[in-house]
Amino acid sequence: PQIDIQKATNGQDADTPTGQLVPVRSPVTWTYTVRNLGNVPLKRVVVVDDNGTPDNPRDDFSPAFVAGDADDDGALDQNETWTYRATRSTRAGQYSNVGTAIGTPVDANNNPIPGAAAVMDTDPSHYFGYRARLDIQKSTNGQDADTPTGPVVPVGSTVTWTYTVTNLSNVPLQ
Repeated sequence: PQIDIQKATNGQDADTPTGQLVPVRSPVTWTYTVRNLGNVPLKRVVVVDDNGTPDNPRDDFSPAFVAGDADDDGALDQNETWTYRATRSTRAGQYSNVGTAIGTPVDANNNPIPGAAAVMDTDPSHYFGYRARLDIQKSTNGQDADTPTGPVVPVGSTVTWTYTVTNLSNVPLQ
């Protein structure tokens, strides 16, 4: 028996950081593709995601089964590929989570094979949640002049405007 899981973030295999750049608080969709690479069917197939906290199983989630059980027998057969999907809101910064697939080997009658241990596989996924923010402050002759009347400047004298631009993002801006 052998099981394989491949996890994609917004349609891309993102096994290594940084993964895709995704705007903070936008939806991110993970697709989990589970295949049976062994020579016996697998039952009780479970897919779990660690939600980016590998040491905290309390927030793990199970993505929704989408399709793949062609003969509707509840067994992941050798010729089937099962698909699961989950969507969450993007967090800021580097994010990594791991999908895990577990299955129990069964015989031709879908009964657990005595002595055969459950099989498991994992696949990581990454993205970087970016927040593009820019701040500009303008001063007139060295004074912040956000409200009227601003500094009094004699007619015909030189006026100097200073623009201070600050990147408040967690990524560089061009």
